[in-house]
Amino acid sequence: MNLIKKLLILKIIYFVIPRAHEYSDPYTHPLSKLSLRTSQNNLCAPENLIGNVNVDVEIIDYTAVEMNLKHLNIIKGGKNIPDCIYDSKVAIIVPLRNRDSQMVTFLNHMHPILQRQNIYYQIFGIVQSEMGEFNRGKLFNIGFMEANSIDNFDCFIFHDVDFLLLNDHLKYVCDDSPSHFARATNIWNHE
Repeated sequence: MNLIKKLLILKIIYFVIPRAHEYSDPYTHPLSKLSLRTSQNNLCAPENLIGNVNVDVEIIDYTAVEMNLKHLNIIKGGKNIPDCIYDSKVAIIVPLRNRDSQMVTFLNHMHPILQRQNIYYQIFGIVQSEMGEFNRGKLFNIGFMEANSIDNFDCFIFHDVDFLLLNDHLKYVCDDSPSHFARATNIWNHE
C-alpha cells in the first residue's frame, strides 16, 4: 500500500512546517487566542519575496513534490526550523476528497511561498471518505479541532485546495478582523 493510500485511510493528511521557538499561551479555549500578538522587534521578516509567481502544474505526485521541495530543507515529515522568532502560529486547513492532483499542486506551490514569508505554519489536508455528500464546513471544523489538539495556533486560514496565491507579498497571517483572500478565480478561465 503506497503512502497516499495509507494517509487516506487515516482520513487526515498532515503536511507540517513548525518553527523552532515555542511560546506559551495563557488561555485554554481555542477561540480566546485568535487575536493574540507579540510586540517584539526581532520577529521573522519575509525573505526574498518575488511578487507575482507562476503555478507549476507539471508536478504529478507527492514523491515529485518532496523532491522538488528538497532545497527548502523541509525535513521528512515536513518540518522547517528557521533561526528567527515568529509572532504567530498559522494553521492552514484544506478540505478535500478525490483531489490528489490539486493537493500536489497546492503543496508544491504554497510551501515555497510560505517559506519565503518566514511564518510558522502547518498545512492540514482534511480528507473526507468516499461516502456521503462532500461537507466542506464539517471538514473545516474537524481541521480546526485537530489543529488545536496539536499546537497553540492563533491564526486559522480556511483554504480551498484549488485556490493558489499568485503574489507572495500577500502574507498568510491574521489581522484583527477576518479576511477573504480570493480576488478572482479561474473557473471562467481567469488569467
